[in-house]
Amino acid sequence: MALKNEYYLILDFKRATSTQVPVFVQNDSAKLVFSIYDEGKPYDLTNINTVHVLLTRPDGLVVSGLASVLDGKIVYNFGSTEMQITGDLSVTLQFHDSDGDRISTRPFKVKILIDSEKDVDTSKDMTLIQQLFVEVDQVKNDAISAGDYAREQGDNLGHKGEYNPTKAYKSGNVVTYGGINYICILNAAAGITPLNGTYWTTISPQATMNKRTWTATEGQKVFTITNGNYVVGESNIEVWVGGVPQVSGQGYVETNSTTITLSEGVPAGTVVFAKWYEGTISITKKHNSVHEIGGQDELDVTKLKNYNILKDHVTDIAINVRSFGARGDGIANDTIAFQAAHDFILSKGGGVVLIPPGTYRVQGVVFDPCVYWQGAGAGATVIKPPTNAVNGLAIFQISQVATVEFGGFKGMSIIGNGGSLNYQPDGKATVNGIDFGAIGENWVQQFFIQDCYFAYLNIAVRLNNHVRYVPVHGNRFWYNNVGMWVQNEHPNFGVNDFRYNDIGLDGTLLDVDFHGTKFNYNRIGINGTVERCGFNGCMFWQNKQLGLTLQTQNRVVGCLFRGGDSFFGTTGASLIKINGRQAIIQSNQFYGEHSGAAILMNGTSLQNGHLIDNNVVLLDKGHFIDKTGNGDIQAFKLTNNHITVKSIGDNLGGMIVRVPSTATGGWQHARYSNNDIRVETAQNHPLLDIQKVGSGHTTTDNTVLAQAVATKGFYFADSTGAIITGNRFRTSSTGSFIGKTIELAGFTTNAIIKDNHGFKTESDGIGTILNGTTFIDIAHGLDVTPAARNISVVSIDGMGAAYKFWINNVTSTSFRINVNADPNINAQFAWHIVSPFGS
Repeated sequence: MALKNEYYLILDFKRATSTQVPVFVQNDSAKLVFSIYDEGKPYDLTNINTVHVLLTRPDGLVVSGLASVLDGKIVYNFGSTEMQITGDLSVTLQFHDSDGDRISTRPFKVKILIDSEKDVDTSKDMTLIQQLFVEVDQVKNDAISAGDYAREQGDNLGHKGEYNPTKAYKSGNVVTYGGINYICILNAAAGITPLNGTYWTTISPQATMNKRTWTATEGQKVFTITNGNYVVGESNIEVWVGGVPQVSGQGYVETNSTTITLSEGVPAGTVVFAKWYEGTISITKKHNSVHEIGGQDELDVTKLKNYNILKDHVTDIAINVRSFGARGDGIANDTIAFQAAHDFILSKGGGVVLIPPGTYRVQGVVFDPCVYWQGAGAGATVIKPPTNAVNGLAIFQISQVATVEFGGFKGMSIIGNGGSLNYQPDGKATVNGIDFGAIGENWVQQFFIQDCYFAYLNIAVRLNNHVRYVPVHGNRFWYNNVGMWVQNEHPNFGVNDFRYNDIGLDGTLLDVDFHGTKFNYNRIGINGTVERCGFNGCMFWQNKQLGLTLQTQNRVVGCLFRGGDSFFGTTGASLIKINGRQAIIQSNQFYGEHSGAAILMNGTSLQNGHLIDNNVVLLDKGHFIDKTGNGDIQAFKLTNNHITVKSIGDNLGGMIVRVPSTATGGWQHARYSNNDIRVETAQNHPLLDIQKVGSGHTTTDNTVLAQAVATKGFYFADSTGAIITGNRFRTSSTGSFIGKTIELAGFTTNAIIKDNHGFKTESDGIGTILNGTTFIDIAHGLDVTPAARNISVVSIDGMGAAYKFWINNVTSTSFRINVNADPNINAQFAWHIVSPFGS
């Protein structure tokens, strides 16, 4: 059905009223008409000058408008700005009288819908906040009925300054007269002097703030206040040491009303500052008497009926750091407010600490398990250290607990005190972000870090010992000295962005899974010790020196790697460095621009069981696999890869695998099979260059297409026990092999080399020793040097006058057939050669 364009509402300053929610259609005309009451009686609007209407839209925009006073009612017509956004509007009315006083109503809700045809039941549509208001009103009614309800009525209870005899005052106004605070208990006309009686009564001397600054002597811990005193245990004193706010009970102890004692002595010259409040806080009751908190007639609000309902709802809704004094103006130090909010919610067993939009200066906030810090979004809630930040102190620091279970940070930016230079951190950051410290055997479980932005920090997030089941998701780590430092086990990374850091991720990573995480433009993407980890669909893009370090039993699947030489103007970068055993590197894409190796074998101990399979590789600079270090490589597999070679690299060739003779450690039992290799730029070195002595290589069923000049194909310094079969070496109209497609050097014992297209190991033909000669040299055309025993020769039509023949002068290109005498005829011989490695 169609929705109404006009609603008539009743608002009472003191009593519960209708909870009906007005509902309008977006961008339609809308009007609210209010009848105003005060404790059930019509409120006199004749003395009201203006009525302001404050509306907060769902997107946070606050709109202010003026209402009209017509026939004893308040009328407000909505403008276009208020109606632009669908959702719930929070509305407050503020009345300003001729004396300049202001009275405000509690917020109520207005709903804006996009669909005018929906039937909306507003009678039951109350938010949790509205339900809370109803219960608060019930508490009020219960207390009013008993005649003992303590109330505070908006600005009426505000302090009006020094008494002005020319001004009239309302009940609840507080003034100072003769240095004493008085509260008006009955509306007083101008000229009625504040004295205890019908119109006024004394409440307290006015509360004042006091402060004291000391310059410490060497090792001083105890500081004495000589200009006042504070109330011990009432949290009304704040202490700073060297500009850093301290936490009561940790940084200092409230020794007595005129003394504070620091937890440890400070160096000479350290500035210690304290501020505190003196005086009492007053509240009034329904029957207009005055009750000091801690005074002679103290009011115990916990005795009110239904008190616990209100308390429980406040805890359920969560708390806001601004309720504890945080300003979020980018100037004030809000550390104490953050700590107070944390400690309060922790005292309730844990919950959510809300951090609304703003820039907060915070450092050294100690957090515990079961506390969830919730910002308004990384672009809205910004947390920075104070301008006088303490080196080495984190913005958020874990408390001294053995187990951190449940809790987290979400939706905020945490910005340090560093800067950037040439797309890298400038190294000046000294402040950590979220720090679990190094306090022994922490167990960190089910603690999330989500949708945050960390920048310009020393270590953005540090997780210590036994990090288990910690989801790290949707975060950005930019321009930090170290993006994240993890010590041991199990965090789960998903869709995070580590960019422009010196080191993206460091520490000891054990049993970690990464999904869609980006490590881009860092000096080193992942450093440290990485074991039993999985990288799935991740990106390592143009890191300056190294993308990824691997130790033992890691899996890298479906990732994208690109070198950073062109971006940073550097040389020698690598994409993956392997220091251990059993790496599975499968179905990845490697893109060049790294003058070092895409995959660098750099271990110092035995490395075996590596599988490099089904990758797409474009080498436009540098090599694919290189060997340094002194660890033996065994059971290495390079299979099913598509590799395009377009670069000469470091003038040694754009090699698929390079094992230089200078590398210590062996290279044994490697398999190179089913790879598709294309040479698109001239090369001056073998594609497989195994110069290190090592036996048992298997090289089968590879295809090499030379579309440019390729010096050599495969080179083995040691082919003992090798199997080289079924490989295909082909050339296009623009390509060729200058040298042999397969070259063997050194040991060839028990090698089998056969059935390779483009590498000839078997040949036959007919040779003729002419009349008048005794020998003929035959060009055998093989790509290997046969032994005489591998050559078979038979006479076809007889040898004439000769009766004996033999073979000698076997070289890499020819052999000689000899007879013992001039045959006097043209003697023909059939010959057949089978490679010495044919079986």
